[in-house]
Amino acid sequence: MDEENVLTKEIAEQFVNEAEASFDLWEFTAIDDAAAEILSRHEESLYFHGLPMLSDTGAASLGENISISVEDENLSESAVRILRDE
Repeated sequence: MDEENVLTKEIAEQFVNEAEASFDLWEFTAIDDAAAEILSRHEESLYFHGLPMLSDTGAASLGENISISVEDENLSESAVRILRDE
């Protein structure tokens, strides 16, 4: 099983506040709810690939204010539905 690489609140704050953040969002396998809330304030589109762990709360936060593209084959049906409906 692949090791989980969680996008945390601290990483999300760094990403949003630093124009040249030195990481790729594609490297994360999960996003915690606090990080999703912070990323929802990001003004540009966000792209994730193979993100298997995203709660319904996180999906609602991310889909609320931004355009998000995910390879959704790994997400729960409810998270995919929330992201598509926002």
